[in-house]
Amino acid sequence: MNNIKKIEKARTNIFIKDSFLGYILQHIKINIVEKGTTAYTDGKEIYFTEDFLESLDLEATIFVLMHELLHIVLKHVNRIKNKNRLVYNIATDYIINEMLIRAGYKSGNLKNILFSNKARYNHSAEQVYSEIINDYHDEFKSFSDHSKWEATNSDFIDEIIDRAIEKGYETSLSGLRSQILIN
Repeated sequence: MNNIKKIEKARTNIFIKDSFLGYILQHIKINIVEKGTTAYTDGKEIYFTEDFLESLDLEATIFVLMHELLHIVLKHVNRIKNKNRLVYNIATDYIINEMLIRAGYKSGNLKNILFSNKARYNHSAEQVYSEIINDYHDEFKSFSDHSKWEATNSDFIDEIIDRAIEKGYETSLSGLRSQILIN
């Protein structure tokens, strides 16, 4: 399956499983780029490197799309401020990955999934950050690259979320609505 078809199939599967996030994802541009190592978001769009996307099976592609989408929905890019980037990355990944796994998303052949042994899906990224900042270790690795995070205007995502709510779309992610309200 070529990369564009894989992205479209993943988008369709997401919409079938979670109409709320599937609707939002339909409004997010997904780019396939040559340079880089994995996948990332700039807070408005999602990016996959060609090689990374080719290496993923469909389950992993869905997981990564959902992961990056949740960074956008939860506005993590705008909330990093003066925090240690790697530790904030770990905090946000703990929350997102737990939400996805609790909702039944499978990581497929994806490697380097950060997952905490504590239930953190209902915590804010800032709460988790303050809990783990003293346990920071350089060896933490993630499949997602957050080095591209820069504050951006996020009004567009609020409008998309509002339209999804107005349409009555539901989410399968436990804690997502409270996470949106926290943020």
